[in-house]
Amino acid sequence: MDEPTIICLDQSFDDSSHKSKHTLVGKILSSYALNKRGVSNAVSKAWRTKEEFSVAAWGENIYAFGFKSKEDLCKLISLGPWSIMGHLVILRKWDAQKTIEELDFSQSPFWV
Repeated sequence: MDEPTIICLDQSFDDSSHKSKHTLVGKILSSYALNKRGVSNAVSKAWRTKEEFSVAAWGENIYAFGFKSKEDLCKLISLGPWSIMGHLVILRKWDAQKTIEELDFSQSPFWV
């Protein structure tokens, strides 16, 4: 049986119940692990949010993006799909009742 994933959050990431409503979990589809600094720099340039947001590495190519406003979160979901450093990132709203393994990263919407 697989061990549950232990999540170590960055000190800057607040996982209070209020903040969890404004969190996206993203899985970057890449055959190799991307570093957090590169991911953070890429999304900071690409995502034009009204307010600042935090980035926390939750596993190999799995990141949590914490937003101060629901508007920023909804905007990013509606403007997808997104790529980070040339790799597709699949974003899901974080449900604090689920583990990372329970989130479905098997599909992504595309404009045709």
